[in-house]
Amino acid sequence: MLKLPLPPGYFQCPPLSAAHADEYMRQARDCATDIIQLAQRTKSSADGWSVLLNQSDLKIHRGPDVGTSCLCVASMEIAGTIDEAAALFRMESTEEAKEYVERIGRDLADAVLLYSLQRPSAARPLDKTHIAWTALTSPVKNLVLDRDYVLLECHHEFTQPNTTSGTSRGWVRAMRSIDLACCPDLKEYYGLQRAYTLGSGHVFWESTTRPGYIHAAYVMQASFGGNVTGKLTNFLKDMAMKRRCRSLLDIDRFVRENRLSATPFKSLDQLQPKDGYRKCFQCLAIFGWLKTKTHCAKCGHVFCRSCIQLWNVKSHGVRSKIWACTHCGIGHSARTAAPPSTAVVAKRSDGSHGSASSETSVISMDMMNLAFEEMQEWETHNANRSDCGPQVIRF
Repeated sequence: MLKLPLPPGYFQCPPLSAAHADEYMRQARDCATDIIQLAQRTKSSADGWSVLLNQSDLKIHRGPDVGTSCLCVASMEIAGTIDEAAALFRMESTEEAKEYVERIGRDLADAVLLYSLQRPSAARPLDKTHIAWTALTSPVKNLVLDRDYVLLECHHEFTQPNTTSGTSRGWVRAMRSIDLACCPDLKEYYGLQRAYTLGSGHVFWESTTRPGYIHAAYVMQASFGGNVTGKLTNFLKDMAMKRRCRSLLDIDRFVRENRLSATPFKSLDQLQPKDGYRKCFQCLAIFGWLKTKTHCAKCGHVFCRSCIQLWNVKSHGVRSKIWACTHCGIGHSARTAAPPSTAVVAKRSDGSHGSASSETSVISMDMMNLAFEEMQEWETHNANRSDCGPQVIRF
């Protein structure tokens, strides 16, 4: 069996006629409209909908099957904007494409752009339409084959009426399967089971009740292919759909990480001294053996581990891990930033000393080293606790 990725020029696709291109554009717009309606419709049991997962921050509904096609819709609210959400799916450069694969397209084994039907423009910067072949890795390698799709994909910004401000913005990324003679079945050579989607994608629209928030939905309407039937197949389908739908939680985290990356970081000598904090700056819990102290790299205050998280941010093209508190992660300015510390003179990585300096959008080596040291300190602390089970960092 051959291995992915496909060699360059594997698919020999002839140019599209104007009539075919227009037809694909019509199908793409219709698909986008259908995905928006599925995302926003009321999901009642009377119409065949059931709750597959109900968490405080994420809800997944299972819809009525259409033939062999399964339907799921995940929904949640995200602190962010339409532009921030759409930016996660931008792939206009090699760097953006790599960023997409590393974060959102983690199941992506290979992809080939076949036709570009509409490119972003000055008037419609968030719109584009293309046809692509994609291969996805299976979540259950020993039971389920990897899948591949030939997809017509549409990115489209839209407006819709609301009762408060008149209109609100939204953006959809919609996909549906098509058949192309230049993309034959690859099961014999690459072990890929051709799968189909009647319409899937992400939809984001502005909240009319919570300023600064957007509704986010992921619609999955797919036929997984294969000829296995029975309870095991239904179980595997539910597992695959849950896994894909839960990726909506990643969107929330990625939006926050991009926002953290775009705003200033504190330098090491601006951090408030830990000795000056007896309580967590957010929850006011008293520090002690069960409550360790950690600096927020954005505001400089000191928090317990329940009120701070490790984030994967980007500075000058380099990804680094930093600690940031809940408020800074959301982007709210509910608390004022800590002023530069005058109580402590910090020692820099080069051995020199210095006083407080201004905030910077670049993460210093000192801050990266501090994040690493505090991570080690926390792991050592938990390892020494005899009553402590396995610990997981909440991302």
